[in-house]
Amino acid sequence: MSDQQFGSMGGDPGPWLRARAAVLLDLAVDPLLDAPAARVALTELASVVGEVVADHSPALRERLVAAAERLLDSPEPAAVFEKVELHRLGLEATRRLVELLKVVDSQFVLARIEAAWLPEQAEPADPLVRDIRRYQDAPADLLADAHIVVRLAAAARLLARRGPEALAAVSAILGLDEHTLVMRFEDLQFMAPPATDGGPLEDLLRLRIQRFRDVARALLPLADMEDPATALARLEQIASELLGSPVLPVWVERDGVLALHGSSDLAGQQLSTRQDASLAATVLASGALGERDTETYGTPIIDCQCADRVESRTLLAIPILVPEPVAVLLTSDAVDRRDFALVAVHAARWMERIHRFEERLLHTARNYRNAQERRLREIVHEASNPLSVIHNYLHLLGARLDDESAGKEQLGLIGDEIRRTGEILRSLVESPAAASEREAASATGITDVNQLVAEVVELLEPTLTEAAGIEVRMVQSPELGAIPVDGQRLRQVVLNLVKNAVEAMTDGGTLEVVVDAGVASVGGGRVEIRVTDSGPGIPPDLLERVFEAGVSVKGSGRGLGLSIVKRLVEELGGSVFCRSKPGAGTSFVVLLPRH
Repeated sequence: MSDQQFGSMGGDPGPWLRARAAVLLDLAVDPLLDAPAARVALTELASVVGEVVADHSPALRERLVAAAERLLDSPEPAAVFEKVELHRLGLEATRRLVELLKVVDSQFVLARIEAAWLPEQAEPADPLVRDIRRYQDAPADLLADAHIVVRLAAAARLLARRGPEALAAVSAILGLDEHTLVMRFEDLQFMAPPATDGGPLEDLLRLRIQRFRDVARALLPLADMEDPATALARLEQIASELLGSPVLPVWVERDGVLALHGSSDLAGQQLSTRQDASLAATVLASGALGERDTETYGTPIIDCQCADRVESRTLLAIPILVPEPVAVLLTSDAVDRRDFALVAVHAARWMERIHRFEERLLHTARNYRNAQERRLREIVHEASNPLSVIHNYLHLLGARLDDESAGKEQLGLIGDEIRRTGEILRSLVESPAAASEREAASATGITDVNQLVAEVVELLEPTLTEAAGIEVRMVQSPELGAIPVDGQRLRQVVLNLVKNAVEAMTDGGTLEVVVDAGVASVGGGRVEIRVTDSGPGIPPDLLERVFEAGVSVKGSGRGLGLSIVKRLVEELGGSVFCRSKPGAGTSFVVLLPRH
Protein backbone atom coordinates (compact mmCIF):
# COMPACT_ATOMS: atom_id res chain seq x y z
CA MET A 1 0.00 0.00 0.00
CA SER A 2 1.59 3.29 -1.07
CA ASP A 3 1.77 6.52 0.91
CA GLN A 4 -0.39 8.16 -1.74
CA GLN A 5 -3.16 5.61 -1.21
CA PHE A 6 -3.05 5.95 2.53
CA GLY A 7 -2.95 9.74 2.29
CA SER A 8 -6.38 9.66 0.67
CA MET A 9 -7.82 8.59 4.02
CA GLY A 10 -7.03 12.00 5.43
CA GLY A 11 -3.69 12.81 7.01
CA ASP A 12 -0.63 10.69 7.74
CA PRO A 13 -0.77 8.86 11.09
CA GLY A 14 2.92 7.96 10.95
CA PRO A 15 4.87 4.90 9.81
CA TRP A 16 3.77 2.66 12.70
CA LEU A 17 0.02 3.11 12.19
CA ARG A 18 0.52 3.16 8.44
CA ALA A 19 2.22 -0.23 8.69
CA ARG A 20 -0.70 -1.64 10.70
CA ALA A 21 -3.22 -0.22 8.25
CA ALA A 22 -1.30 -1.62 5.27
CA VAL A 23 -1.38 -5.13 6.71
CA LEU A 24 -5.07 -4.88 7.58
CA LEU A 25 -6.10 -3.58 4.19
CA ASP A 26 -3.97 -6.24 2.53
CA LEU A 27 -6.42 -8.79 3.89
CA ALA A 28 -9.07 -7.30 1.65
CA VAL A 29 -6.84 -7.26 -1.44
CA ASP A 30 -6.60 -10.77 -2.82
CA PRO A 31 -5.81 -11.72 -6.42
CA LEU A 32 -9.12 -13.58 -6.72
CA LEU A 33 -11.51 -11.18 -4.94
CA ASP A 34 -14.65 -10.06 -6.73
CA ALA A 35 -17.15 -7.46 -5.50
CA PRO A 36 -19.16 -9.75 -3.14
CA ALA A 37 -15.99 -11.10 -1.54
CA ALA A 38 -14.67 -7.54 -1.23
CA ARG A 39 -17.76 -6.60 0.76
CA VAL A 40 -17.14 -9.52 3.17
CA ALA A 41 -13.47 -8.53 3.46
CA LEU A 42 -14.14 -4.89 4.25
CA THR A 43 -16.89 -5.73 6.74
CA GLU A 44 -14.54 -8.05 8.58
CA LEU A 45 -11.75 -5.48 8.23
CA ALA A 46 -13.75 -2.86 10.12
CA SER A 47 -14.11 -5.30 13.03
CA VAL A 48 -10.40 -6.21 13.02
CA VAL A 49 -9.37 -2.56 12.88
CA GLY A 50 -11.56 -1.85 15.88
CA GLU A 51 -9.88 -4.61 17.87
CA VAL A 52 -6.29 -3.74 16.99
CA VAL A 53 -5.85 0.01 16.66
CA ALA A 54 -8.79 1.63 18.45
CA ASP A 55 -6.81 2.07 21.64
CA HIS A 56 -4.02 3.83 19.77
CA SER A 57 -5.85 6.07 17.35
CA PRO A 58 -9.65 6.42 17.21
CA ALA A 59 -9.19 8.88 14.36
CA LEU A 60 -7.37 6.25 12.32
CA ARG A 61 -10.15 3.75 12.90
CA GLU A 62 -12.71 6.25 11.63
CA ARG A 63 -10.65 6.95 8.52
CA LEU A 64 -10.24 3.24 7.75
CA VAL A 65 -13.96 2.59 8.13
CA ALA A 66 -14.73 5.60 5.95
CA ALA A 67 -12.28 4.33 3.33
CA ALA A 68 -13.98 0.93 3.37
CA GLU A 69 -17.39 2.55 2.90
CA ARG A 70 -16.10 4.60 -0.03
CA LEU A 71 -14.77 1.45 -1.70
CA LEU A 72 -18.08 -0.34 -1.19
CA ASP A 73 -19.94 2.60 -2.73
CA SER A 74 -17.63 2.59 -5.74
CA PRO A 75 -19.48 1.62 -8.95
CA GLU A 76 -16.70 -0.84 -9.76
CA PRO A 77 -15.14 -2.11 -6.48
CA ALA A 78 -13.67 -5.12 -8.24
CA ALA A 79 -11.74 -2.80 -10.57
CA VAL A 80 -10.29 -0.98 -7.55
CA PHE A 81 -9.02 -4.23 -6.09
CA GLU A 82 -7.73 -5.41 -9.45
CA LYS A 83 -5.58 -2.31 -9.86
CA VAL A 84 -4.11 -2.54 -6.36
CA GLU A 85 -3.51 -6.27 -6.68
CA LEU A 86 -1.91 -5.92 -10.09
CA HIS A 87 0.58 -3.51 -8.52
CA ARG A 88 1.37 -5.90 -5.62
CA LEU A 89 1.70 -9.04 -7.73
CA GLY A 90 3.69 -7.18 -10.36
CA LEU A 91 6.31 -6.12 -7.82
CA GLU A 92 6.54 -9.66 -6.46
CA ALA A 93 6.96 -11.03 -9.98
CA THR A 94 9.66 -8.42 -10.67
CA ARG A 95 11.62 -9.47 -7.57
CA ARG A 96 11.51 -13.12 -8.62
CA LEU A 97 12.51 -12.39 -12.20
CA VAL A 98 15.43 -10.23 -11.06
CA GLU A 99 16.64 -13.08 -8.85
CA LEU A 100 16.11 -15.65 -11.62
CA LEU A 101 18.12 -13.60 -14.15
CA LYS A 102 20.76 -12.64 -11.54
CA VAL A 103 20.42 -8.95 -12.44
CA VAL A 104 23.43 -7.10 -11.04
CA ASP A 105 21.81 -3.84 -9.87
CA SER A 106 18.55 -5.29 -8.60
CA GLN A 107 17.69 -2.30 -6.38
CA PHE A 108 17.99 0.06 -9.36
CA VAL A 109 15.63 -2.11 -11.41
CA LEU A 110 13.03 -2.48 -8.65
CA ALA A 111 13.09 1.25 -7.87
CA ARG A 112 12.50 2.23 -11.52
CA ILE A 113 9.66 -0.26 -12.04
CA GLU A 114 7.94 0.66 -8.76
CA ALA A 115 8.21 4.36 -9.64
CA ALA A 116 6.61 3.65 -13.03
CA TRP A 117 3.70 1.83 -11.36
CA LEU A 118 2.83 4.52 -8.83
CA PRO A 119 -0.47 6.35 -9.48
CA GLU A 120 0.00 8.51 -12.55
CA GLN A 121 0.46 12.21 -11.91
CA ALA A 122 2.95 14.38 -13.79
CA GLU A 123 5.18 13.04 -16.53
CA PRO A 124 8.16 11.37 -14.76
CA ALA A 125 11.54 13.04 -15.16
CA ASP A 126 13.45 9.75 -15.36
CA PRO A 127 13.49 8.66 -19.05
CA LEU A 128 13.63 4.97 -18.09
CA VAL A 129 10.50 5.33 -15.95
CA ARG A 130 8.78 7.02 -18.90
CA ASP A 131 9.83 4.13 -21.16
CA ILE A 132 8.35 1.56 -18.75
CA ARG A 133 4.98 3.34 -18.71
CA ARG A 134 4.90 3.70 -22.50
CA TYR A 135 6.10 0.27 -23.63
CA GLN A 136 5.35 -2.24 -20.83
CA ASP A 137 2.21 -3.46 -22.62
CA ALA A 138 3.85 -3.72 -26.06
CA PRO A 139 3.73 -7.06 -27.95
CA ALA A 140 6.50 -9.50 -27.06
CA ASP A 141 8.04 -9.47 -30.55
CA LEU A 142 8.59 -5.69 -30.38
CA LEU A 143 10.41 -5.86 -27.02
CA ALA A 144 13.25 -8.12 -28.12
CA ASP A 145 15.99 -5.45 -27.99
CA ALA A 146 14.39 -3.08 -25.45
CA HIS A 147 16.19 -2.10 -22.25
CA ILE A 148 16.24 -4.97 -19.72
CA VAL A 149 14.26 -2.89 -17.19
CA VAL A 150 11.45 -2.32 -19.73
CA ARG A 151 11.39 -6.02 -20.60
CA LEU A 152 11.29 -7.01 -16.93
CA ALA A 153 8.36 -4.65 -16.30
CA ALA A 154 6.44 -6.04 -19.28
CA ALA A 155 7.10 -9.65 -18.20
CA ALA A 156 6.09 -8.95 -14.59
CA ARG A 157 2.76 -7.40 -15.70
CA LEU A 158 2.00 -10.41 -17.86
CA LEU A 159 2.64 -12.74 -14.92
CA ALA A 160 0.57 -10.59 -12.57
CA ARG A 161 -2.40 -10.69 -14.96
CA ARG A 162 -2.23 -14.50 -15.00
CA GLY A 163 -3.36 -14.81 -18.59
CA PRO A 164 -3.02 -18.17 -20.43
CA GLU A 165 -0.53 -16.61 -22.84
CA ALA A 166 1.73 -15.29 -20.05
CA LEU A 167 4.26 -18.14 -20.04
CA ALA A 168 4.95 -18.05 -23.77
CA ALA A 169 5.14 -14.25 -23.88
CA VAL A 170 7.51 -13.98 -20.88
CA SER A 171 9.65 -16.74 -22.35
CA ALA A 172 9.95 -14.78 -25.59
CA ILE A 173 10.66 -11.44 -23.89
CA LEU A 174 13.34 -12.69 -21.47
CA GLY A 175 14.65 -15.81 -23.19
CA LEU A 176 13.63 -18.13 -20.36
CA ASP A 177 12.16 -21.59 -20.93
CA GLU A 178 8.58 -22.15 -19.78
CA HIS A 179 9.48 -24.99 -17.43
CA THR A 180 11.77 -22.68 -15.42
CA LEU A 181 9.00 -20.10 -15.16
CA VAL A 182 6.45 -22.64 -13.96
CA MET A 183 8.86 -23.92 -11.27
CA ARG A 184 9.55 -20.37 -10.04
CA PHE A 185 6.00 -19.03 -9.99
CA GLU A 186 3.66 -21.96 -9.46
CA ASP A 187 3.45 -21.40 -5.68
CA LEU A 188 1.71 -18.07 -6.20
CA GLN A 189 -0.51 -19.45 -8.96
CA PHE A 190 0.40 -16.60 -11.28
CA MET A 191 -0.91 -18.60 -14.19
CA ALA A 192 -4.24 -19.52 -12.59
CA PRO A 193 -7.24 -18.01 -14.40
CA PRO A 194 -9.40 -15.59 -12.36
CA ALA A 195 -12.11 -17.46 -10.44
CA THR A 196 -15.75 -16.60 -10.79
CA ASP A 197 -17.21 -18.43 -7.81
CA GLY A 198 -17.28 -16.22 -4.69
CA GLY A 199 -17.60 -19.09 -2.16
CA PRO A 200 -13.97 -20.26 -2.05
CA LEU A 201 -12.84 -16.63 -2.05
CA GLU A 202 -14.71 -15.92 1.14
CA ASP A 203 -13.14 -19.03 2.65
CA LEU A 204 -9.69 -17.83 1.62
CA LEU A 205 -10.35 -14.43 3.10
CA ARG A 206 -11.53 -15.89 6.38
CA LEU A 207 -8.43 -18.08 6.51
CA ARG A 208 -6.26 -15.00 6.20
CA ILE A 209 -8.18 -13.15 8.86
CA GLN A 210 -7.84 -16.20 11.10
CA ARG A 211 -4.11 -16.17 10.46
CA PHE A 212 -4.07 -12.52 11.47
CA ARG A 213 -5.67 -13.41 14.79
CA ASP A 214 -3.53 -16.54 15.28
CA VAL A 215 -0.36 -14.46 15.03
CA ALA A 216 -1.79 -11.95 17.51
CA ARG A 217 -2.56 -14.73 20.00
CA ALA A 218 0.84 -16.38 19.54
CA LEU A 219 2.59 -13.14 20.55
CA LEU A 220 0.49 -12.61 23.70
CA PRO A 221 3.29 -13.93 26.01
CA LEU A 222 5.16 -10.68 25.25
CA ALA A 223 2.45 -8.79 27.14
CA ASP A 224 3.90 -9.77 30.55
CA MET A 225 7.50 -8.83 29.75
CA GLU A 226 9.32 -5.64 30.65
CA ASP A 227 12.97 -6.47 29.91
CA PRO A 228 13.94 -6.01 26.22
CA ALA A 229 16.43 -8.91 26.20
CA THR A 230 13.90 -11.36 27.62
CA ALA A 231 11.16 -10.14 25.29
CA LEU A 232 13.40 -10.36 22.21
CA ALA A 233 14.43 -13.92 23.12
CA ARG A 234 10.75 -14.91 23.39
CA LEU A 235 9.90 -13.03 20.18
CA GLU A 236 12.70 -14.88 18.38
CA GLN A 237 11.27 -18.22 19.50
CA ILE A 238 7.65 -17.41 18.60
CA ALA A 239 8.48 -15.78 15.25
CA SER A 240 10.74 -18.68 14.25
CA GLU A 241 7.89 -21.14 14.93
CA LEU A 242 5.30 -19.02 13.09
CA LEU A 243 7.49 -18.44 10.03
CA GLY A 244 9.19 -21.84 9.92
CA SER A 245 12.59 -20.17 9.64
CA PRO A 246 15.24 -18.86 12.08
CA VAL A 247 14.75 -15.22 13.11
CA LEU A 248 17.40 -12.80 14.40
CA PRO A 249 16.12 -9.86 16.46
CA VAL A 250 18.00 -6.53 16.53
CA TRP A 251 17.27 -3.97 19.27
CA VAL A 252 17.87 -0.22 19.11
CA GLU A 253 19.72 0.52 22.34
CA ARG A 254 19.20 3.76 24.27
CA ASP A 255 22.49 5.19 23.01
CA GLY A 256 21.33 4.62 19.43
CA VAL A 257 23.55 1.59 18.86
CA LEU A 258 21.99 -1.49 17.24
CA ALA A 259 22.59 -4.80 19.01
CA LEU A 260 21.82 -8.35 17.89
CA HIS A 261 19.90 -10.40 20.45
CA GLY A 262 18.60 -13.95 20.67
CA SER A 263 20.13 -17.38 20.80
CA SER A 264 22.57 -17.22 17.88
CA ASP A 265 26.32 -16.88 18.37
CA LEU A 266 26.02 -13.32 16.99
CA ALA A 267 24.01 -12.18 20.04
CA GLY A 268 25.64 -9.15 21.63
CA GLN A 269 27.20 -8.00 18.35
CA GLN A 270 26.79 -4.24 17.94
CA LEU A 271 25.95 -2.75 14.54
CA SER A 272 26.57 0.70 13.15
CA THR A 273 23.55 2.92 12.54
CA ARG A 274 25.08 4.14 9.28
CA GLN A 275 22.42 3.41 6.68
CA ASP A 276 24.64 1.39 4.33
CA ALA A 277 26.40 -0.54 7.12
CA SER A 278 23.84 -3.34 7.30
CA LEU A 279 20.37 -4.32 6.10
CA ALA A 280 19.07 -3.72 9.65
CA ALA A 281 20.27 -0.10 9.56
CA THR A 282 18.81 0.34 6.06
CA VAL A 283 15.29 -0.79 6.98
CA LEU A 284 15.38 1.27 10.20
CA ALA A 285 16.07 4.34 8.10
CA SER A 286 13.39 3.52 5.50
CA GLY A 287 10.75 2.19 7.91
CA ALA A 288 9.86 -0.54 5.39
CA LEU A 289 10.60 -4.18 4.66
CA GLY A 290 13.87 -4.76 2.80
CA GLU A 291 15.98 -7.59 1.43
CA ARG A 292 19.59 -8.15 0.40
CA ASP A 293 21.27 -10.78 -1.72
CA THR A 294 24.34 -11.53 0.38
CA GLU A 295 26.24 -13.09 -2.52
CA THR A 296 26.36 -9.74 -4.29
CA TYR A 297 29.78 -8.05 -4.31
CA GLY A 298 30.14 -5.40 -1.61
CA THR A 299 27.59 -6.89 0.81
CA PRO A 300 28.48 -6.00 4.43
CA ILE A 301 30.01 -9.00 6.19
CA ILE A 302 27.54 -8.78 9.07
CA ASP A 303 24.69 -9.31 6.58
CA CYS A 304 26.49 -12.36 5.18
CA GLN A 305 26.85 -13.73 8.72
CA CYS A 306 23.19 -13.11 9.51
CA ALA A 307 22.10 -14.76 6.25
CA ASP A 308 24.20 -17.78 7.16
CA ARG A 309 22.50 -18.00 10.59
CA VAL A 310 19.03 -17.93 9.03
CA GLU A 311 20.17 -20.47 6.42
CA SER A 312 19.51 -18.34 3.36
CA ARG A 313 21.37 -16.56 0.61
CA THR A 314 18.95 -13.63 0.67
CA LEU A 315 18.30 -11.83 3.94
CA LEU A 316 14.88 -10.33 4.67
CA ALA A 317 14.40 -7.57 7.26
CA ILE A 318 11.43 -5.67 8.66
CA PRO A 319 11.40 -2.88 11.27
CA ILE A 320 9.22 -2.82 14.37
CA LEU A 321 7.80 0.70 14.71
CA VAL A 322 6.22 2.14 17.89
CA PRO A 323 6.05 4.69 16.10
CA GLU A 324 9.82 5.27 16.12
CA PRO A 325 11.85 2.20 15.13
CA VAL A 326 12.86 0.13 18.17
CA ALA A 327 13.81 -3.21 16.62
CA VAL A 328 14.38 -5.14 13.40
CA LEU A 329 13.63 -8.78 12.61
CA LEU A 330 15.94 -10.62 10.21
CA THR A 331 15.03 -13.89 8.51
CA SER A 332 15.20 -15.89 5.29
CA ASP A 333 13.45 -14.65 2.15
CA ALA A 334 11.78 -18.07 1.96
CA VAL A 335 9.18 -17.03 4.56
CA ASP A 336 5.70 -15.77 3.71
CA ARG A 337 6.11 -11.99 3.59
CA ARG A 338 2.50 -11.47 4.66
CA ASP A 339 3.14 -13.49 7.83
CA PHE A 340 6.44 -11.67 8.38
CA ALA A 341 4.61 -8.34 8.27
CA LEU A 342 1.94 -9.66 10.63
CA VAL A 343 4.59 -10.68 13.18
CA ALA A 344 6.19 -7.23 13.05
CA VAL A 345 2.86 -5.42 13.34
CA HIS A 346 1.61 -7.47 16.31
CA ALA A 347 5.00 -7.47 18.03
CA ALA A 348 5.00 -3.67 17.83
CA ARG A 349 2.08 -3.52 20.25
CA TRP A 350 4.07 -5.21 23.02
CA MET A 351 7.48 -3.81 22.12
CA GLU A 352 5.95 -0.37 22.44
CA ARG A 353 4.95 -1.22 26.01
CA ILE A 354 8.49 -2.42 26.78
CA HIS A 355 9.97 0.65 25.10
CA ARG A 356 7.76 2.97 27.17
CA PHE A 357 8.60 1.02 30.34
CA GLU A 358 12.30 1.53 29.59
CA GLU A 359 11.64 5.24 29.11
CA ARG A 360 9.85 5.41 32.47
CA LEU A 361 12.73 3.62 34.17
CA LEU A 362 15.23 6.05 32.67
CA HIS A 363 13.05 8.98 33.67
CA THR A 364 12.81 7.65 37.24
CA ALA A 365 16.58 7.04 37.33
CA ARG A 366 17.25 10.58 36.09
CA ASN A 367 14.92 12.04 38.72
CA TYR A 368 16.57 9.93 41.43
CA ARG A 369 20.04 10.96 40.27
CA ASN A 370 19.04 14.62 40.22
CA ALA A 371 17.59 14.31 43.72
CA GLN A 372 20.76 12.60 44.93
CA GLU A 373 22.91 15.31 43.37
CA ARG A 374 20.85 18.01 45.06
CA ARG A 375 21.13 16.18 48.38
CA LEU A 376 24.87 15.75 47.89
CA ARG A 377 25.28 19.48 47.24
CA GLU A 378 23.36 20.20 50.43
CA ILE A 379 25.55 17.77 52.41
CA VAL A 380 28.75 19.29 51.02
CA HIS A 381 27.50 22.76 51.85
CA GLU A 382 26.49 21.80 55.39
CA ALA A 383 29.70 19.82 56.04
CA SER A 384 31.84 22.73 54.88
CA ASN A 385 30.52 24.92 57.71
CA PRO A 386 31.81 22.86 60.69
CA LEU A 387 35.08 22.22 58.82
CA SER A 388 35.54 25.98 58.46
CA VAL A 389 34.83 26.47 62.18
CA ILE A 390 37.34 23.74 63.16
CA HIS A 391 39.95 25.21 60.83
CA ASN A 392 39.49 28.67 62.34
CA TYR A 393 39.82 27.36 65.90
CA LEU A 394 42.99 25.49 64.94
CA HIS A 395 44.37 28.78 63.66
CA LEU A 396 43.52 30.46 67.02
CA LEU A 397 45.11 27.60 68.99
CA GLY A 398 48.22 27.79 66.87
CA ALA A 399 48.51 31.53 67.50
CA ARG A 400 48.56 30.90 71.28
CA LEU A 401 51.41 28.37 71.08
CA ASP A 402 55.11 29.19 70.95
CA ASP A 403 56.74 29.10 67.54
CA GLU A 404 59.01 26.23 68.62
CA SER A 405 56.19 24.14 70.05
CA ALA A 406 55.76 20.62 68.55
CA GLY A 407 52.03 21.00 69.07
CA LYS A 408 51.92 23.93 66.66
CA GLU A 409 53.42 21.79 63.91
CA GLN A 410 50.86 19.06 64.57
CA LEU A 411 48.03 21.59 64.47
CA GLY A 412 49.33 22.63 61.07
CA LEU A 413 49.15 19.03 59.84
CA ILE A 414 45.61 18.72 61.16
CA GLY A 415 44.67 21.95 59.40
CA ASP A 416 46.14 20.65 56.15
CA GLU A 417 44.06 17.46 56.40
CA ILE A 418 40.88 19.41 57.16
CA ARG A 419 41.55 21.60 54.15
CA ARG A 420 42.13 18.48 52.00
CA THR A 421 38.86 16.99 53.28
CA GLY A 422 37.06 20.14 52.18
CA GLU A 423 38.63 19.90 48.72
CA ILE A 424 37.55 16.26 48.38
CA LEU A 425 33.99 17.20 49.35
CA ARG A 426 33.89 20.09 46.87
CA SER A 427 35.21 17.86 44.07
CA LEU A 428 32.05 15.75 44.43
CA VAL A 429 29.83 18.55 43.20
CA GLU A 430 32.06 20.44 40.77
CA SER A 431 31.21 20.57 37.08
CA PRO A 432 33.09 18.35 34.58
CA ALA A 433 34.81 21.45 33.18
CA ALA A 434 35.97 22.53 36.64
CA ALA A 435 37.15 18.99 37.43
CA SER A 436 39.17 18.86 34.19
CA GLU A 437 40.70 22.25 34.94
CA ARG A 438 41.62 21.18 38.50
CA GLU A 439 43.11 17.88 37.30
CA ALA A 440 45.12 19.67 34.61
CA ALA A 441 46.50 22.07 37.22
CA SER A 442 47.35 19.17 39.57
CA ALA A 443 49.06 17.24 36.80
CA THR A 444 51.58 20.05 36.33
CA GLY A 445 52.47 20.12 40.05
CA ILE A 446 55.84 19.17 41.57
CA THR A 447 55.89 17.04 44.72
CA ASP A 448 58.64 16.10 47.17
CA VAL A 449 57.76 12.42 47.73
CA ASN A 450 60.07 12.05 50.78
CA GLN A 451 58.44 14.99 52.52
CA LEU A 452 54.89 13.90 51.61
CA VAL A 453 55.41 10.37 52.98
CA ALA A 454 57.01 11.73 56.17
CA GLU A 455 54.07 14.10 56.74
CA VAL A 456 51.52 11.28 56.37
CA VAL A 457 53.41 9.05 58.81
CA GLU A 458 53.80 11.94 61.27
CA LEU A 459 50.09 12.70 61.01
CA LEU A 460 49.06 9.13 61.83
CA GLU A 461 51.78 8.24 64.31
CA PRO A 462 50.31 9.79 67.49
CA THR A 463 46.76 8.55 66.98
CA LEU A 464 47.21 5.20 65.25
CA THR A 465 50.66 3.68 65.55
CA GLU A 466 51.61 4.68 69.13
CA ALA A 467 48.21 3.75 70.55
CA ALA A 468 48.37 0.33 68.86
CA GLY A 469 51.91 -0.44 69.99
CA ILE A 470 53.31 -0.34 66.46
CA GLU A 471 56.95 0.47 65.74
CA VAL A 472 57.41 2.67 62.66
CA ARG A 473 60.47 2.41 60.45
CA MET A 474 60.82 4.90 57.64
CA VAL A 475 63.52 4.69 54.95
CA GLN A 476 63.81 7.62 52.56
CA SER A 477 65.83 8.34 49.43
CA PRO A 478 67.85 11.55 50.00
CA GLU A 479 68.98 11.70 46.36
CA LEU A 480 65.37 11.87 45.15
CA GLY A 481 64.27 15.37 44.36
CA ALA A 482 60.78 16.61 43.60
CA ILE A 483 58.99 14.80 40.77
CA PRO A 484 56.05 15.84 38.55
CA VAL A 485 53.12 14.16 40.32
CA ASP A 486 49.81 15.31 41.79
CA GLY A 487 50.52 15.65 45.52
CA GLN A 488 46.86 15.52 46.56
CA ARG A 489 46.27 12.15 44.90
CA LEU A 490 49.58 10.70 46.10
CA ARG A 491 48.85 11.82 49.68
CA GLN A 492 45.51 9.99 49.53
CA VAL A 493 47.26 6.82 48.26
CA VAL A 494 49.90 6.80 51.01
CA LEU A 495 47.34 7.65 53.69
CA ASN A 496 45.12 4.71 52.66
CA LEU A 497 48.02 2.24 52.53
CA VAL A 498 49.50 3.27 55.89
CA LYS A 499 46.08 3.27 57.55
CA ASN A 500 45.34 -0.23 56.15
CA ALA A 501 48.71 -1.52 57.36
CA VAL A 502 48.11 -0.20 60.89
CA GLU A 503 44.61 -1.69 61.02
CA ALA A 504 46.02 -5.09 59.95
CA MET A 505 48.23 -5.26 63.08
CA THR A 506 45.64 -5.49 65.86
CA ASP A 507 48.20 -6.87 68.34
CA GLY A 508 51.00 -4.45 67.51
CA GLY A 509 53.92 -5.03 65.18
CA THR A 510 56.23 -3.22 62.79
CA LEU A 511 55.30 -0.79 60.03
CA GLU A 512 57.94 -0.08 57.40
CA VAL A 513 57.54 2.72 54.86
CA VAL A 514 60.24 2.92 52.18
CA VAL A 515 60.86 5.45 49.41
CA ASP A 516 63.32 4.17 46.76
CA ALA A 517 64.38 6.36 43.85
CA GLY A 518 66.51 3.81 42.01
CA VAL A 519 64.00 1.36 40.57
CA ALA A 520 64.57 0.48 36.91
CA SER A 521 61.69 -0.62 34.69
CA VAL A 522 60.59 -0.75 31.09
CA GLY A 523 59.98 2.81 29.91
CA GLY A 524 62.43 4.53 32.31
CA GLY A 525 63.24 4.95 35.99
CA ARG A 526 60.57 4.61 38.63
CA VAL A 527 60.05 5.81 42.17
CA GLU A 528 58.95 3.07 44.54
CA ILE A 529 56.86 3.61 47.66
CA ARG A 530 56.58 0.42 49.70
CA VAL A 531 54.37 0.02 52.77
CA THR A 532 54.96 -3.23 54.71
CA ASP A 533 53.26 -4.56 57.84
CA SER A 534 53.98 -7.57 60.06
CA GLY A 535 50.35 -8.54 60.34
CA PRO A 536 48.72 -11.91 59.61
CA GLY A 537 48.87 -11.51 55.84
CA ILE A 538 46.11 -11.84 53.23
CA PRO A 539 44.47 -15.21 52.47
CA PRO A 540 45.43 -16.56 49.00
CA ASP A 541 41.78 -16.57 47.81
CA LEU A 542 41.58 -12.80 48.42
CA LEU A 543 45.02 -11.82 47.18
CA GLU A 544 44.11 -11.80 43.47
CA ARG A 545 40.99 -9.72 44.14
CA VAL A 546 42.45 -7.36 46.71
CA PHE A 547 42.00 -4.26 44.51
CA GLU A 548 38.39 -5.01 43.54
CA ALA A 549 35.70 -2.71 44.93
CA GLY A 550 33.71 -4.41 47.66
CA VAL A 551 36.51 -6.87 48.60
CA SER A 552 37.73 -6.24 52.16
CA VAL A 553 40.92 -7.82 53.52
CA LYS A 554 40.02 -6.74 57.06
CA GLY A 555 36.83 -8.78 57.45
CA SER A 556 34.81 -5.60 57.94
CA GLY A 557 34.19 -2.39 56.04
CA ARG A 558 33.10 -1.87 52.45
CA GLY A 559 36.36 -2.76 50.74
CA LEU A 560 36.72 0.56 48.91
CA GLY A 561 40.11 1.81 50.16
CA LEU A 562 42.35 -0.37 47.99
CA SER A 563 40.17 0.02 44.88
CA ILE A 564 40.51 3.80 45.34
CA VAL A 565 44.29 3.37 45.71
CA LYS A 566 44.48 1.47 42.42
CA ARG A 567 42.41 4.06 40.58
CA LEU A 568 44.45 6.99 41.92
CA VAL A 569 47.80 5.33 41.16
CA GLU A 570 46.70 4.58 37.58
CA GLU A 571 45.54 8.20 37.20
CA LEU A 572 49.09 9.20 38.23
CA GLY A 573 50.49 6.99 35.44
CA GLY A 574 51.80 4.38 37.85
CA SER A 575 51.04 0.86 39.02
CA VAL A 576 50.43 -0.86 42.34
CA PHE A 577 50.70 -4.48 43.41
CA CYS A 578 50.59 -6.54 46.58
CA ARG A 579 52.81 -9.29 48.05
CA SER A 580 51.59 -11.30 51.01
CA LYS A 581 51.89 -14.66 52.75
CA PRO A 582 49.66 -15.89 55.57
CA GLY A 583 51.48 -15.27 58.85
CA ALA A 584 54.31 -13.31 57.18
CA GLY A 585 52.83 -9.85 56.69
CA THR A 586 51.91 -7.84 53.61
CA SER A 587 53.65 -5.34 51.32
CA PHE A 588 51.95 -2.88 48.99
CA VAL A 589 54.25 -1.45 46.32
CA VAL A 590 53.50 1.70 44.32
CA LEU A 591 55.64 2.48 41.26
CA LEU A 592 55.48 6.00 39.82
CA PRO A 593 57.21 7.45 36.74
CA ARG A 594 60.16 9.60 37.76
CA HIS A 595 59.86 12.00 34.83
